[in-house]
Amino acid sequence: KVVDFPVVPTNPFFPNHNKNVTRGLMIGLALSLIVVILFEIFDITIKNEDDLNYASDYPILAQIPDLNNSKKRKTYRNRYQSRYYSDENNNHQSAENDNKIGKNVNFVASEAYKLLRTKLQYSFTDDQNCHVIAISSAMAGEGKSISCINLAYNLAQMDKKVLVIDCDMRLPTIAKKLSLPNYPGLSEHLTGFMGMDELIQTYCDGEDQKPVYVLTAGHTPPNPVELIGSEKMQRAIATLREKFDFVLLDMPPIGDVSDALVVSGLADGILVIVRQNLDTRVAVREAIHQFEFVNARILGFVFNCVGGKEMLYKKKYRYRYGYRRDYRRTYADAAVLNETVSAENQK
Repeated sequence: KVVDFPVVPTNPFFPNHNKNVTRGLMIGLALSLIVVILFEIFDITIKNEDDLNYASDYPILAQIPDLNNSKKRKTYRNRYQSRYYSDENNNHQSAENDNKIGKNVNFVASEAYKLLRTKLQYSFTDDQNCHVIAISSAMAGEGKSISCINLAYNLAQMDKKVLVIDCDMRLPTIAKKLSLPNYPGLSEHLTGFMGMDELIQTYCDGEDQKPVYVLTAGHTPPNPVELIGSEKMQRAIATLREKFDFVLLDMPPIGDVSDALVVSGLADGILVIVRQNLDTRVAVREAIHQFEFVNARILGFVFNCVGGKEMLYKKKYRYRYGYRRDYRRTYADAAVLNETVSAENQK
């Protein structure tokens, strides 16, 4: 008897592609999830305020948006390797820097620097007429010089006499960013070649803007730490306290050289610049530890080049209430009114 007739199979019995695809998909998703979790656990870069608060207990005085609108690596390359490029590229870089200084910064950055200025004024409770503030960071490329210049610009708008000193004699950048001659400068004074009054330059971002006084770094000496830590430097700072309301010291990164530690004893407070997605919690902790070791007073952090969700609320807030449009319209109406009144008075 025929129990059952044979049936020719239409699909192969082995391998089962459907099962293999399903298993491979599940294993791939599991491995991807594990890799993402491991990257998140071992990634110690500072991405937001919580990461910075986790690294230290010092307050965040301001969040500065990214003025470059470009990726981190490209910005770092342009800023720290342009000195080796041709003159045409250097001129192009100077033009880019002009858009990030003074009145040329965007609305959000301008308000952030004004907030930083206000908080700094409330950080000092003594009766000193002049405050010396050192600006440093844990790593290179975090925007110390740009922050120093813009802070000086906003302080000067309050009728304060502000001096910016480029204390980074190894890689000076203040003169290039402001299109000022770098020689002679601070090193020429500390070596005894020239007096302080001959070296101070004036930078003004427009006829209607208040001037900012600048002391460039000068020629690079073979021993910058010895010059910065000399008694003549102390006497120079004491003399400048009598002439200015604020003295801002643009220092090199503490993680690379020890110049900032030497000058920290001459400053009334230190601002630590931390750049988003570049600095690490380990580097920030080490920088704070070194400043605390020399009993320096840390005023707080400036969270620089902030973008993404951190600045989304601020942009929505600005556009929702029309700050830029309303302010410009108000100022324009006021200018027209003043011109009309002046014309009528002349008649």
